[in-house]
Order: sequence, then C-alpha cells, then structure tokens
Amino acid sequence: MINPTRSKQPLFQHIYQLADELLRANERFTKRWSAKPPR
Repeated sequence: MINPTRSKQPLFQHIYQLADELLRANERFTKRWSAKPPR
C-alpha cells in the first residue's frame, strides 16, 4: 500500500532536521550559559 504522505516526506524530514539542529544548538548554548553565568 502506498502512503499518501509519501510526497510530503522530504519536507517533513527537512523540518525535523532543522528542529533537531535547533534543539542541539539550544542545548549547547544553555550548557555554555550555565557554565559561566551572565553576572
């Protein structure tokens, strides 16, 4: 059986990848931020 959302797969994959990268960057940023507080 063919999945109807197969054509939209690449877009979702791209969005998912972007979200993953953002999460990773945010995690790194918060880690660095907590390492040396702003004050």
